[in-house]
Amino acid sequence: MVDSQDPLPGRSRDIDISKPSSRRPQGPKLNWLWFLIFLLIAAIIFFLGDQGRLGWMPLLIFGLPVVAIACWIAWILVVRRGIFTWARLARAPARALARGDKAGAERALSAALERAHRFSLHDHRRGLMLLELASYVKNQGRYPDAKALFEECIDILGRRWQSNPMDYFIALNNYAVYLIDVCDFMAAQNTLEKVLDLALFWKKGPGAQSVATENSVRLAETCFHLNLVFLFVRMDAPAEARDHLEEADAIVPKLTRQQEATLGDYHRAVAALLLYAEGRFADAAGQLRDVKNQDHLLGLHVRAKLHLVAREFSQAEQVLHKLFDLERDKGSAHRPGLQDHTMDLAESLFGQGKVDDAFAALQKARAIVADFALPTTTAWRQALIRWLQRAQELGRTDAAASLETELQRVPAASDHGITISTRLRVRAL
Repeated sequence: MVDSQDPLPGRSRDIDISKPSSRRPQGPKLNWLWFLIFLLIAAIIFFLGDQGRLGWMPLLIFGLPVVAIACWIAWILVVRRGIFTWARLARAPARALARGDKAGAERALSAALERAHRFSLHDHRRGLMLLELASYVKNQGRYPDAKALFEECIDILGRRWQSNPMDYFIALNNYAVYLIDVCDFMAAQNTLEKVLDLALFWKKGPGAQSVATENSVRLAETCFHLNLVFLFVRMDAPAEARDHLEEADAIVPKLTRQQEATLGDYHRAVAALLLYAEGRFADAAGQLRDVKNQDHLLGLHVRAKLHLVAREFSQAEQVLHKLFDLERDKGSAHRPGLQDHTMDLAESLFGQGKVDDAFAALQKARAIVADFALPTTTAWRQALIRWLQRAQELGRTDAAASLETELQRVPAASDHGITISTRLRVRAL
């Protein structure tokens, strides 16, 4: 699952968890199209008027609407969306980190938080800034701080969900990603149920859809279904995941070319992930061949797993190192969303006989589980047992003792009876 595109304008990011559009009614493309048409008409009238063929009255008649539209667009971008002011501040930490300036990123984060808190507690702009900063803070591995920011921005953006539904959708979506990272699957389902409420609101009729274009609604619904596929795969519920993938498959042909380009790789990578979970490895590999961006994060994740299944350990290691390099561009590699990747890296190293490096990677994965208090599952317990046997066979007494101690704290059946929300089952929608 991936974070949705932030509603702050001016950002370009590879979609790694679908990045739905945040366009308003009369999306930016349409606004600029009308602006250019009026500008062209005004230029023609001005030219003719300058030649004495027309008076100035037509220029005023057509020129004033052009000026009005330009002012309206400027007001939307500069005031409501803060493209040159507060939105720019909110993007500054991630931009500084992308340049490799960690100290500058921290200074930018402090400045952005200070600016956000100058808005009132109910100001929509504060919510948008906190949404951007929550994702940045999460990527640095500061999950408690990120949770507080997500909860505050959702509270703020939720107050205007009817007039700004896409902002609220993105906030809920990104918070669901956070919850899946920490394996709080019930809370993730509760959050995605609110996204379902938005979808039902949009389907009520023309009045409800007046706050979002039909295309943006389709993109949001596709993202919603794909994210549920990701969630249910993580919950080991492939049947429910398959239902939602079929729902997404039915919507994708209706997307615009730009939307398909935006969401297409995530769609294919999620489908490959489900096929892998179903044991259809050849079909999963076929899906990945259609992924256009070969550095797509979820695509790399599935590709590494397929290499491991094929016992192509060296290839798996190469793919995983590329994945971690891309993740480090965003922040820390010590965070819950990367625990599974770290375990895969340990397996790829062990398969090549790089035993010391393999146990070092295992320790990093265990540290993520411990430091973020992630709930332990049956799969995690089985992985620890497998590594304990390896440690014993290799005479690594310290590692074996540590693993035995951890296994004593992990219940034999520790999946806690995870249930699926009735409202999120396709047949109940």
